[in-house]
Amino acid sequence: MSNQQIEQQVVSIITKEHQLEQEMEQAQKALEADPKFKLFLQKQSQLKDAQTQSAAVWKEIEAKMIESDIKSIKGEWGYITIAERQNWNIDEALLPKKFFKKVVDTKRITDTFRLEGKPIAGAEPYTTKYLTKKIKETPDNE
Repeated sequence: MSNQQIEQQVVSIITKEHQLEQEMEQAQKALEADPKFKLFLQKQSQLKDAQTQSAAVWKEIEAKMIESDIKSIKGEWGYITIAERQNWNIDEALLPKKFFKKVVDTKRITDTFRLEGKPIAGAEPYTTKYLTKKIKETPDNE
């Protein structure tokens, strides 16, 4: 491929990109002029802000429920519950072979731990707490 051919391709690409950028700007200006679309963008921004605030509030509620050892709260609006998950820090060098598959069989470790009531050599238990919730679409206003 000659320098002239490469230069023609470069100019063609630059021209096409410039043309598309101008078309995009025109389309954006046309959309921004439409009051319905402007309202849509405002509502979309408000929704994003509300979702961010909501996530922060749920994290705060989860932390306060765990701190206060509150397991569940129910109401006409639904319920929220702090669930627990059994987890393990595994030392594979100490763990007996019967607890291995291709990966460590944590279900079998947990079942044995619950059955025997003591940790298995090479596996240290820890618990994770997390918030579960079921909120009704619209609360009853009666």
